[in-house]
Amino acid sequence: MWKRVSFWWQTGVLLLLIFGIGVWLRVYQLPQLPPGDGYDPAYYGVDALEILGGARPIYLTTNFGREALFSYLVALVYLVTGPGAFGIHLTAVLIGILTLPATYLAAREFFRDEPELLAQWGGVVAVAALAVSYWHLNWSRAGVRAVLVPLGAALSLGFFWRGQRTGNRWAYVWCGFFLGVGFYTYQVARLLPVLLVLGFVIYWLPRRRWSWAVLQPLMVVGLTAVFITLPLILYSLNNPGALNERVWQVAVFTNGSGWGERLQATWAQVQRALLMFSVVGDDDPMYTIVGRPVLDWLISIPFYLGLIVSLWRWRRPKWLLLLLWLGIMLLPAMIADSAAEAKRAIGTLPAVMIVIAVGLLWPLHWLQQAMPRRLWLRPAWAGLVAAVLLISGGITFRDYFVVWGQDPGLAAHFNVQRAAVGQYLAQTPSGHVYLSGMDPAHPTIQLNAGLRPDVVGYDGRRCVPLPEAADVPTTYVVAPDTGDQSVIWLEDIFPQGRLLDEVVDPENGRFVYYAYGVEPGASPQLRPQHLTEVNWDNQIGLLGYDLAVMEGENGRLLTITLYYQALTDVAGDYTAFVHILTPAGPLLAQSDSKPCGGTLPTNRWQAGEVVRDVVVIPLDNDQLPHLADVSVGFYSWPDLQRLPVLNQAQQPVADHALLQMVVLDDTEMVDDRILLSYNQPNAQQDNRHP
Repeated sequence: MWKRVSFWWQTGVLLLLIFGIGVWLRVYQLPQLPPGDGYDPAYYGVDALEILGGARPIYLTTNFGREALFSYLVALVYLVTGPGAFGIHLTAVLIGILTLPATYLAAREFFRDEPELLAQWGGVVAVAALAVSYWHLNWSRAGVRAVLVPLGAALSLGFFWRGQRTGNRWAYVWCGFFLGVGFYTYQVARLLPVLLVLGFVIYWLPRRRWSWAVLQPLMVVGLTAVFITLPLILYSLNNPGALNERVWQVAVFTNGSGWGERLQATWAQVQRALLMFSVVGDDDPMYTIVGRPVLDWLISIPFYLGLIVSLWRWRRPKWLLLLLWLGIMLLPAMIADSAAEAKRAIGTLPAVMIVIAVGLLWPLHWLQQAMPRRLWLRPAWAGLVAAVLLISGGITFRDYFVVWGQDPGLAAHFNVQRAAVGQYLAQTPSGHVYLSGMDPAHPTIQLNAGLRPDVVGYDGRRCVPLPEAADVPTTYVVAPDTGDQSVIWLEDIFPQGRLLDEVVDPENGRFVYYAYGVEPGASPQLRPQHLTEVNWDNQIGLLGYDLAVMEGENGRLLTITLYYQALTDVAGDYTAFVHILTPAGPLLAQSDSKPCGGTLPTNRWQAGEVVRDVVVIPLDNDQLPHLADVSVGFYSWPDLQRLPVLNQAQQPVADHALLQMVVLDDTEMVDDRILLSYNQPNAQQDNRHP
């Protein structure tokens, strides 16, 4: 009696110590590391804000399609922490912490009927290995939904083993519950039902016949899982293929032009997945040290030793199921390209920890059988096991917090600059708000800006949008990029504006962003070289343009600055074209793209807004004539239907505007002949080019 109490007291104290170490590793420096959200984690924050705003998605279609459970959990955490990167990473950390007791329970069920040493200490050693695991620590803090898979796998298999051992129906109910919940976590969890069905088959084989004792637990698990998954099943029926879109996108066997190339690519990926444990790991610096295996060199030794023991005992159903757990949940890493193998194989993590526990404890079991009277053997081996786990934990701490955590590139990987811009946008008063150098739809910006919908993006290297004189303020937020001209143009166009704020990175002295503000009522000061009155279908006008020919590194460049104006809120997403034509008609050069290099499509233009768009067209010096014309217009894609040019009587007279004749064999313009003519829609020189 006292011996049993002493054992549980020792085990309880040891487990508290192990859980304490595991929790500390997962919360240490969490507000600072990771330093931001990153692209994928930010999406979960955006989802959470939408959920808190009333959305109730069954499945998320953004970012290639995602299961929704993690986003709901982030929303719950946001009720305490508020929005931001910290809440996303804290959610993942809490899930990682819950995985510790779940793995202990699963390992304890696995070792229940094993020799005394494994039955008593197998679960403790397995959870200790998980607590100091670099692999699990990494993904517990990364802020992505994949961290839910080890938790679900440990609980599903743990309750399955308990049900098989005790026959308890509620154990099977809980097994089915966590199996169904897994479908809301991450794609790789969809393999868990396959694993459990094989588990039932494995346990049935020794009986040689089906019976109600076999079928009843299978039905309980299956019906419970189907009930939990029913909303997702109905969603899938109403949206065929939606749940598998990402799976087929990353499947390595879909790459290549023939079966030979596909098999070769698949075999290469299989090798990468097998080598990730202790030879070479992922190459994404955002989530790990490039090339670091998921297991360090020291903990790899008991892993492979435990794998040998498991293979040796494969005829027992429980051990065969453990091997199948490793193999089946490793399949996604073997067949999926363009992603971290460690993330795709994360469903194997609890099984790997159980195998490590086998490798650490089974040699002592052999030694005790060979040398039963060596009383010092057990405490000496316990010291060895503790030393292995503590040294492995030290390697984990060094690699994560020192080597990876101090990587100067982390700020860029985790979008620290975008987060700062988004936070500034959240404080910007309502009015006209423009952002250059970054996409305002980026999830990091949307998360930190509070899902602000009114921010308009543009490319300050080639254009700038200008609102009409309005009764609201205008704010330009610029994240400086090479060649960004925003500050130069804005100071010239809005001399009455002022610099509102600027933030400089103290480490490299570069601007993080600056903001330029224009007070209500200020009108843009536009001074185009040539004034025009072109009207495209009462949607878009052309106020004027500038032309210049200059020498570039590889020849001459024709620079055309166009001053468009939205005559109404433009609904169509049109492509703008600028064609250089000889007077005889042949096309010399062209630029066809959405305005502002595609960053400011016409369907974002508001009535009265002016867009100053700079188009640079390289010219082939060997084929240049003396004179050429500039043709400008818009067309829709993919039907190539051009917007008509209207005259003052609102009658269509052309499908493009012919702006000016240019002298191409000299750097001077023909200033004495300013043409604004309208060719007929079927004019030969422009008919063949959209």
